[in-house]
Amino acid sequence: MGRSTVFFVGHDGFSPASMQTYMYAQVYDCITGYNMSGATTIRISTETRDDLRKFGRKDETYDGLIQRLLEAARRLSFFEELDRIVETEEFVPLDEV
Repeated sequence: MGRSTVFFVGHDGFSPASMQTYMYAQVYDCITGYNMSGATTIRISTETRDDLRKFGRKDETYDGLIQRLLEAARRLSFFEELDRIVETEEFVPLDEV
């Protein structure tokens, strides 16, 4: 029986050499708990995924979408803090300082 080569073809295509590198990275990740690709998997419900899709833009990755939503949340938090300061803090006019 002759030798056979298995090609792993993903969405962007992998050669046997890059598949070997990919497999080494997966083994390394499993042993060390470190993710060499800098990515991770998070579990979300199907409903949450569907809600995220509603906010996504054409050709936007989930990472890009989540980053954009986080930035919007940071801005909202900033303005909420400003509103809280205006409502609860005492201010002194600059000409009295």
